[in-house]
Amino acid sequence: MRPRWLAALTVLTTVAAGIAGCQPQPSPQTASSQQESQSTAARQSTPLDAMQDAKRAGDLQLAWSLSKPVLLAYPEDPKIITEVAQLAFENGLKHESADLLVEAVRANDHADFAYVQRAVIGLIAVGRMFDAIDLLNAALTRHPQQHPSRRMLFGFLRGAGNNNAAVSHARRLILDRQIEFEFLLALGDAGEHKLETDSMQQMVARFPADQRPLMAVAKTLVDQTEYAAAESMLQSIVKQHPEYLPAQMLLGRVLVERGSWAALETWSQELSGDYESDWSYWLVLGDWAYERAEVAMAVRAYAESIQRNPDVLQGWTKLNVALNELSAIDAASYEGLGWDNSVQDWIEDRVRRLATLEQLREQFNPQRPDAVIQIVEIASTLRELGRLWEAEAWAAIGMTLPNGSKDRLAETRASILRLLRKDTPWQSLAKQPVLNLGLSNLPAPSFLKHVDRDAAHSHVAKVQNDEAFAVSATPKLSDVAGNVGLTFFGRTRDDLDKPGIPLYATLGCGGGTLDYDLDGWPDLMLMAAGGTPPQLDSQPNALFRNIGGRFIDMTQTSDAVDTGFGQGVAVGDINEDGFPDVLLLNYGVNRVLANQGDGTFRDISDELFTDRKSQWSTSGAIADLDLDGLADMMVVNYCDGFDAVTQLCEQPQTGLSRSCAPTHFPAAADVVYKSNPQGKLVDVTSKWQSTPSMLGRGLGIVVGALDAADGTDVLVANDMTYNHFYDFTATDPPQFSESASLRGLAGDARGNPQGSMGIAVADFDQDQKVDLYVTNFEQEYNTYYQQRSNHTWIDTTAKRNLTQQSLPLVGFGSQAIDFDNDGQQELIVTNGHIDFPPPDTKLDYYQPLQIFRLRSANQFESVALPEQDSYGASLHAGRALWTLDFDRDGQRDVVITHQTEPVALLKNETGTRHHWIAVQLRGTRDSRDAIGSVIQIRHGDQQQTAALTAGDGYLCSNERASWFGLADGSLPIELQVSWPDGSQQTHSLDQYDCHWLIVQAQSATRLPKSRSGEGD
Repeated sequence: MRPRWLAALTVLTTVAAGIAGCQPQPSPQTASSQQESQSTAARQSTPLDAMQDAKRAGDLQLAWSLSKPVLLAYPEDPKIITEVAQLAFENGLKHESADLLVEAVRANDHADFAYVQRAVIGLIAVGRMFDAIDLLNAALTRHPQQHPSRRMLFGFLRGAGNNNAAVSHARRLILDRQIEFEFLLALGDAGEHKLETDSMQQMVARFPADQRPLMAVAKTLVDQTEYAAAESMLQSIVKQHPEYLPAQMLLGRVLVERGSWAALETWSQELSGDYESDWSYWLVLGDWAYERAEVAMAVRAYAESIQRNPDVLQGWTKLNVALNELSAIDAASYEGLGWDNSVQDWIEDRVRRLATLEQLREQFNPQRPDAVIQIVEIASTLRELGRLWEAEAWAAIGMTLPNGSKDRLAETRASILRLLRKDTPWQSLAKQPVLNLGLSNLPAPSFLKHVDRDAAHSHVAKVQNDEAFAVSATPKLSDVAGNVGLTFFGRTRDDLDKPGIPLYATLGCGGGTLDYDLDGWPDLMLMAAGGTPPQLDSQPNALFRNIGGRFIDMTQTSDAVDTGFGQGVAVGDINEDGFPDVLLLNYGVNRVLANQGDGTFRDISDELFTDRKSQWSTSGAIADLDLDGLADMMVVNYCDGFDAVTQLCEQPQTGLSRSCAPTHFPAAADVVYKSNPQGKLVDVTSKWQSTPSMLGRGLGIVVGALDAADGTDVLVANDMTYNHFYDFTATDPPQFSESASLRGLAGDARGNPQGSMGIAVADFDQDQKVDLYVTNFEQEYNTYYQQRSNHTWIDTTAKRNLTQQSLPLVGFGSQAIDFDNDGQQELIVTNGHIDFPPPDTKLDYYQPLQIFRLRSANQFESVALPEQDSYGASLHAGRALWTLDFDRDGQRDVVITHQTEPVALLKNETGTRHHWIAVQLRGTRDSRDAIGSVIQIRHGDQQQTAALTAGDGYLCSNERASWFGLADGSLPIELQVSWPDGSQQTHSLDQYDCHWLIVQAQSATRLPKSRSGEGD
């Protein structure tokens, strides 16, 4: 929905440009006509008559020369001043004309909007937008009820990227009952919106002396993560206008995103004006303190920020993470706050409601049939946030919509009106204890002298310095699927190469790796679909046995057939018998195939589950979640119900029916199953309190020891809703509680939820803590989460040089792989759009494979694959991506599924002689799969850490082993395993280029190549 102010601004700019470009020029006068005009002028009794006669005679220059006495004679007459302004305009004196129109407004005491509007148009015609803003502010100071001026001012401020000021006028208009949807929508989180950059650039072209309109361009660059270009533009603006705080504040945020800490110190010293009243100043200050590990100071700064603007989501999310870290590392400071123990619960509730509100705003369209229902949800959420005037305004304007029953809306409005009084502030503090936090016991934040963060703080990567950094070799990958017998095409529909793909068919089909026959060679389970959920009418999945590096279809022979609408695969030993079993995730009924140990599988779903239902499941994981030695299960679900199978949504811009957004359908709860001693899986989601306050639309999952605490953690990547992070607490009753917001993993650096799908896990910066990489939808960069402390993460994507490359793409599967075994992990991402985009966009359905490697100690670069790599040089609609070493040559390979082409098996042919080891774990006291273990190795002066995980991201399961590249190699290799139960054991390995089996509380065993599988 294009805001009316934006359309009006575009029209006004265009009209003003037309006026400026079509000014009549003074006509050349003959000597006789000039004399006649002068003679006529001499006969007039007043200067005004003389000027008017000269103009009627066509002598504009003479008329202008006579205008000064007129102005002196009529200094308070707005009509005559306007007439002189028109004369100046006709003489090509555009700035003088604009100045006179402003004088006419002043002479009228700003009372008549017609004069104000005329002056604004004159100023816009010459590019003096901020003079127009000053004029409108002056008019409203004199006449606060001049609503047309306030509307116009709101539009200019929004257009110029000064949303803080624009919001204050939107609020006043609403309080004055000038309620419009565009004002209400402007009150969203920091007022994010599409800026009219073309109009702003026209302003600067007309009046280069004022660069402030370029704020709109700079802000757009920031939204596109073009931070370097944004910084350059903002530096230019603040150099010319050092007093302009919106540009200064945005510059500070850009410097934070770039990690330019020395430049930020200079920025802080050059600030002037009332910057401490701006919420974003305190947000920048909090980031500065947090970067320096001054966590208590960061908490204070973030709290100061939300006191100035409690509507900004990122302020609350950053406060939440910093407060959580403070409680862990400085208990005395945390307790010294004197805050109620429920403060973090209140903050979580505020974050949840703000996030809900922003999602509702983003989805809102007054033309939708359910617009009234949407308004009820928006108004109710605002009521709970204490924003009562705003809530009532939504309800009031909703009552004017032509369609839909208003009964529920009327009840909602009545409930809000009962809470309102004439003196109710915009943000009510009643029942909002989190808005009254005491801050006096926290250190006052300030910009301190910059120090070398890398040298000062233990949470920073301890890898080689940039001068000594050795960049990894360029990977060489070849699709050998057809050459080794892997011929399979699992697809969701037959017409995926045409526009109009429904949502249920956009996710693709996944797969996983397992050594089901325990011969040491990894086999593959691949999913298929093509039917109609939840019917069992799809193409069957496939099981391929790997015999010495070649694959044979064993689906029918092994009884591993399922015809449900296939999505993902989870592999694990669910019955703890030593043979890997398979969970098939369907849009319908999920199935568990138990490995019989004789080359066949048996569907044990009905006897295994005590309760299950048909649902849209995508990914899952088999792992011991409560550390009782028995494998449990977590199933990730997407949208609830089956409406997505039949519904398409009409696109307002084109009128075409296309895939509905996921938010068009309700989210489905994920399900946690616990294994009991009777061999059953019991749904303990409710018992373990595992239903988050805000449901997600789950697509990806990783289970493992993601932080330093004992036990198993779970990260779920959600689509267009906040990600979830769970960890188990052995209380009575047990809790498998959700804490992604506290951990910094819920959304991006601004606190926004994203369209998250794939997850890659690795200690990329080699600080012995697990980092995470989550793929997202187009215009939402894939997010790199660096683990900062032992239980919190921070979005450092921009600092890692990983934003721009992913913005135009839709990222699906992703993994961390050390392609050349040099000890440094690379990132691989498969991309592809969900539907053929409209022809008027620059988007592509088919998209490139991406690989990123570290180019320095802290920054990644995109790798250009060799042209002879036919797969990497072409475009694909990729979906799931997972890893294995199918030919047992010590270099990990990649499997990728697609929408419109068969599965690809990318053989890793990177030409290095680096050494490696692969480590397989078997629990005895712990569950056999030992998910949640952490392996650390030391060789020479190198140290590496790997978490053994299940789930492995988007619709997939990796080969269950931990790989370590050793570069040139150094023996012995000191290996330490930290088991899920907290016990540790160490081994000294005397060989590389092989698989090692570590059984809990036993000696390490080197496996021969033919037995490097899952058996023990």
